[in-house]
Amino acid sequence: MTDENHDCNFRREAAALRAEMAELREQFAALQKHFFGRKSEKMPPMRNEVQKERPRDAEQAKELRRKSSAARDKLDTEVVTVPVPESASSCTSPT
Repeated sequence: MTDENHDCNFRREAAALRAEMAELREQFAALQKHFFGRKSEKMPPMRNEVQKERPRDAEQAKELRRKSSAARDKLDTEVVTVPVPESASSCTSPT
């Protein structure tokens, strides 16, 4: 049987699968464009943001370092000992 125009379940199913595949390809292309395409809202590079806050001269830099050091010295340090069960304390390292 070589009739290309005959109607059978396999041809109907193949046609339905082709239509579904075409729809899925369109959806995939739209999602790719959404997630990986050009963005309209761009963030400024981090380098530019950091430079905005950086002091311009040496005296300002020294003052900022002094203030940061004083702030670190005021921080409380808390040492917390966490007990580890003997079964979990074995080292798997080869050394």
